[in-house]
Parts: sequence; structure tokens; C-alpha cells
Amino acid sequence: MIRKETVEDVIVIGEDTSKHAKISSKKTAKLEYLLTEGLYKDPITAVIAEWTNNGIDAVVQAGKNPIDYPVIVSIEKNSMGSWGLTVEDKGIGLDNDDFENICMNYLESTKEEDDDTLGHFGIGMKSFMSLKRPATFTCRKNGIERKYLAYKGDTFLKYDLIHEISTEEENGVKCELGIKDWSEYQQFVNKARTKLCYYDTAVLIIDGNPQEFEIFRNELFQYTKNIIHSQLHIAYKDVYYAIDWDALGISQINFPVAIRIGLSDEFMPTPSRESYISSENTKKLLLDKISQLADWFIAKYNETVKEVDNFLEAYPYIDKTEKVVSLGDKEFTINPLLSRGHTPVEEIKMKGVTIHNLSFYKSKLSHLLWEYDIVAANIHNMYKTVKIRESLVSNIAYAHGHKVVLVDGTPIGNTREYLKEKHGNNTLFISKVHKRTLNNVTGTLGFSGESYSYILQLKYNQKDKWRSIIQEFNYVRDSIIGTFIDNRGIEKSPEFLKWIEDKKHKQKLQREENRAKGIYTGINKQQGDVTLAYDAPTKYTGEAFFKKAAYPIADLTKNHYLTVLFFEEEKEQVAGIATAFLKNDKIRFAMVGKKEINKVPEHFQFIKFKDFMEKATPFRRLASAILFSRVVKEYETISSRHSYIFAECLSHLSKDMRELSSYVTANYSTKVNATIEESILQIAEEQNLFDKQIWDVYIRVKDEVKKYDFITLLEPLSYYRKEDKEKQFKLINQMLLFRKKYYQDLPESIQLIVKDKEITSNQVN
Repeated sequence: MIRKETVEDVIVIGEDTSKHAKISSKKTAKLEYLLTEGLYKDPITAVIAEWTNNGIDAVVQAGKNPIDYPVIVSIEKNSMGSWGLTVEDKGIGLDNDDFENICMNYLESTKEEDDDTLGHFGIGMKSFMSLKRPATFTCRKNGIERKYLAYKGDTFLKYDLIHEISTEEENGVKCELGIKDWSEYQQFVNKARTKLCYYDTAVLIIDGNPQEFEIFRNELFQYTKNIIHSQLHIAYKDVYYAIDWDALGISQINFPVAIRIGLSDEFMPTPSRESYISSENTKKLLLDKISQLADWFIAKYNETVKEVDNFLEAYPYIDKTEKVVSLGDKEFTINPLLSRGHTPVEEIKMKGVTIHNLSFYKSKLSHLLWEYDIVAANIHNMYKTVKIRESLVSNIAYAHGHKVVLVDGTPIGNTREYLKEKHGNNTLFISKVHKRTLNNVTGTLGFSGESYSYILQLKYNQKDKWRSIIQEFNYVRDSIIGTFIDNRGIEKSPEFLKWIEDKKHKQKLQREENRAKGIYTGINKQQGDVTLAYDAPTKYTGEAFFKKAAYPIADLTKNHYLTVLFFEEEKEQVAGIATAFLKNDKIRFAMVGKKEINKVPEHFQFIKFKDFMEKATPFRRLASAILFSRVVKEYETISSRHSYIFAECLSHLSKDMRELSSYVTANYSTKVNATIEESILQIAEEQNLFDKQIWDVYIRVKDEVKKYDFITLLEPLSYYRKEDKEKQFKLINQMLLFRKKYYQDLPESIQLIVKDKEITSNQVN
């Protein structure tokens, strides 16, 4: 490597009395120390790198291709059973003059005027001295082989010629160094793998096994297939250098590739070649290289960003935190580079979506399929009729890869059996059961929050844009629905009709075969019987199921309970309601066939499910009790720690609460899960099937509980300290007076205590 020295010109006027600085001959040992032991921070890595680079340079100087003539670096046991490091090349070789006057002469180098080689300081071969042990050098040149032993003398480096013989082997040099123990052997192995990972001009052999480093290179950077380095680093003609982040003035970048630096770049290693000399030019060079690297990977990532046709295809990539680039079978997370580049990062796109970005629709995911419910599921070969909100449609279907089938309502009878057989396990059946409106529809249970106006916040947009905003929302929704299997109207399809005929034929053959064997199946139905499936609790869950049996028609009216009759297609709706009435010995539910219902006598003990819902009092009371129980629970949460406040200050509210609680206890004896509760309330809400007997009490309590929820903020005080009690009452009165004055929403009957004087609400102004 050519490094030209420049000397500043000095004009001397008159007699030149200047003198040269000098080194005392007595201080040469100190100089040797500075050039060996004192030079290297990491002696093991230094020896491996210096000897390997010397070998590569020797091959280049010999006019050979270093790829065809790689340096062999071996770490293994010798014939004596001791570990050692060997570095051997087939380069120009060394004769006795070369070894004595150049290799063993500090600061002398054969490469000072060679711009194709790395070394030029003339100290690399002597790096072994930093480990304070001898080394041997076998040098071959022009048919003569000489072996030298080099070691530290009393004051300076010494060497002995061990042998000199004729040889027919190629020119070259073999450097050998002993390794002390197992621990140091491991250090040599690990550091050799790190330092030589980018060398395709050197072969590393460990215990007889060549180490393969598959290297990817382009003009800008390189990396090994088995990444060893976790930080961004430098490859200076394949020599590893760590980046000095403090000198560079930026934070460390954790990205496992090497920036490629060439011999012609403004880059100067230190004499030990363990680091580099920082300068303004070097800083600019590295920052430019890092910026180019970032732009290259961002551009590569942008090539993977697609414009897709449906939302589900885009969904995994929307707002994806990690930006990943694949090069072959290696993946790189490029996030650490994003702030260093100038190229903008592109995001996934969907054709036809221009008003809102896809992040907006991802945030609305649970709303996109609000109109659809899961009406049945075949999971783990267990078919269930269910009713699950659309958020579960999105989460289960998308995250767990279930097959999703679009159907008309809840599949029953032959349709259910056909779909189970057709689609198999892990299938969700969904159906459109809701209709989204433009604006919220407020009912007894409050607004649904699922109108276009609410979800899309139309009030913040010009009215003439509402149509296009809604159309795009529906377009995204339909792109999801379009990925599901559409089996709507399946009952009219030729394949279903053929399946029915085949099923009937198989059943006929089975009956004939059973009769021939004397086998008769069924429920032993006799003439004059009617088939009903009455409800009964399961052994473990307490939920209702319906067991089919034959009953004599003449005995049906002897029962002492009301029987609610329903058809199979109403089973899903009935199941939850029947569960809520399991402990009610006055009401039973029974499933009946559409032909069998004509056998049931006209009697007050039998009522059809539809009539029961619309006309019978029990359901209205049940729905109302469930509704009332929620405000009772809310009241109990507020009053649990401050019951004396409600008893003394808000006695009217306490009285109302006692009335509601009594109603709940009388009409909601069998508690059901939240899903069934919601189903019952939804039915009651849609058809306004609530008991209006004490509805005014419910509305009054519901409103007042919200007004007095501030009481939960009060710290409970001692019931026995009069001053604490008065202090708390005073604070409550102040809040109530504030509400009366500014909101005018307190009932006339409430009494406020001001300095032991009771005044009514209507006296406040």
C-alpha cells in the first residue's frame, strides 16, 4: 500500500543550526515493546489477522489469484497432542535475506510501494510477541526451505535458524504458534471465526473441519450467511473493523452487515490494524456509505409492497412495525436503518381505497363485519349452533385460519348435516342478521353505535361526500365477504338435492336391512302419541337441552305447567330463554314438528313461542329483571362503602332500589351467562317486550345513579365521629346544590342539610 509522506518546506536564513531527534540505543527494547506487546489490545485477533493478511499479500505479490491460492488458517492439535495455530500461504516466499533484513527488522516491509496490498508498516509478522511466546516460521523460496524459531530475548527479539534444506515445494511461508490450554483454544476459534468471516481468500480449518462462510457481496455492502456480527461494521478489503460510533457522532446501528470500503477510499487503519484513524474525511465517507446502505434496503423493501385486491390480503401488512427484507434465505429487519436514509418507506395499498388509508379500516375491523354473526360452528368435530358477535368472526377467522362459510340464517335439519359433511372440521358458518342504518337508532337499551354516521364520523365531512365515504367502507367490507365460501341458497342447488335423494335411499336400505335382522329403532311411538322434545338441564352446565320422546295426546293436559311450543328453526333463540326458566316449575319449553303440532290440543296450557314472547307476562318480567339487575348492581357498587349516605341523604333512592331488587329476586331466579342475557335483552329491545309496571322506578334510578356516582370518590370515614360525618354530609350537600343550581336535575323530594336546617330541593336557587 503506497502511503506518500509530505514534508513541510522550511526556508532557513543564515546558518542552519537545527538537529535531528534521535532514539538512544539503550531504549530500543522499549521501542520493541511499543511495537509488539504495547501495540495490540487483542493479541489473539492481532496474530490471526496480521499473519493471514501477510499471507494474502504474499500471494498477490506473487502474481497469483488469491481465490485460487487461499491462505490456510488451521487451529488444531499437532502430533504431540497440543493445540496450535498455523497460517500457511503459497506466495512469493522468503529467503534468508528477506527474513533477516525485512521480517525481523522493525518497520521494514516489502509492500510499502504496492497499492494492491494491505500491509506496509513492517510489524505484522512480529505480532506474536504480544502473546509472550515463541513462534516458528518455515520459509520456502527458490528451492530452499529454511525454518526459524523467533522468541523474546533478554532485551530484544531473537531468532535462530533451525534447518536449511532443499525442497521441491512451491514458494511460501508457514507461521506456527502454540496455544496454551482449552480456554485459549476456544478464544482462538471464536476470534478466528469473527475476524475471517469475510475472507474468501483464506480457508479456516478447525480440528480438521473447513469452516464455510457463505458471503453475499455487492458494491455497497456484504454479509455472511451465518451472521456473526450484530452491529453495522466495516469490511476494508474483507478485513473486519468495528465502527467508532462516538467519532461518527451518531447512535449505534444494530444491523448485521458490513459497509464495503476499498483501498482507494479515504480510510486509514491504525498500525495495529485493530481500528482505523478517524478524520473528517473518514467521517463523511462512512456517513455517506450508511445513507446509501439505508436507501438500498428501503428501496428493496418498497419492491415488496403490493397493491392488493382485498382487505384480508393487506391486513397482515397494515401498520406492520417490522420492515423486513429477504435476501435469499436471509431476512433483515431494516428498522434501524430507516432514520438514516432519504427514500420514503411505502405502505401496503388496496385497489379502490383512496378516501381513508388502510390503517383506518384496520381500526374499524370489528365494525366492518358487524352485520354478520357466527350462527353455527363445526370446531374439533363438534357442531354447535351459536351466536357470536362479529369481532369474533374477524379474530377467529383471520388469526386461526378457520374456513368461513356464508349461509342464510342458522343451518338446521338436512341443510346442517349437508354443510357439516361438505365442509368438515374447523368451519364457521356466518349469516347477515343486522342492517346498518345511516344514523343511530336510540332504543330502551341505548343506541347501538353501529350506524354509518357514528362509525365513519360523517359529521366531520361535507354532506356531499357522505355517499362516497360509505361506498368505500362497504367496498372494503365486501372484499372480506368475497373471500368466504358463499353457500347462500344451497338448498336449491343441484348437488344438495342429489344429496337429499342419496340420503333417503340410504335410509331406506338401512331400514330394510334392520327389519330383516329384527332390529327396530326409534322412540317407540304408538298410535295416538305426539312427539315432543321437552327441555331439561344438562348434568354439568345447567343449560337447557331438548330430549325427544313420545307422549299420549290424552295425557298432555294433565301437566301442571305451561308448555311453550317451538319449531326447530327457533331452537337457537329458545335455548337461552329456556335456560333462564329452568327453575320455574310453571313453564316448560318443547320442540315440536310442523306436522305434529296439529295433534296438540287447543288448550290454555299450550302456547306457541311467538305468542309467548309477545303476549305472555313471564318473558316480559324476565327481560325486565335482567335489565333491572344491572342498575341494581351499579347502585350496589356506589353504595357499598357509603350506605349511611344513601340512607340519610338519599332515602328516596334507597326506597326505589329496594323495590327494584325485590322485582329482580322474584323474576330472575336462574342466573344465566352474559351471552344469553344479551340475547334475551336484544329480543326484548327489538320488540319492546318489557314489563312497564315499575318502569318509571327503573328510569328514575338509572338516571340518579349516574348523578350520584361522584360519591365513590369520597374516602370512607369513621361512623362514630360526629365531626367526620358532618364534614362529609357538608361536602355532599355542596355537590348536590351545585347540580340543582346549574343542571336543575334533582328530584323535588330530596332534602339537603345546611347547618342542621333541612331544606327541600325546591328551596335552592
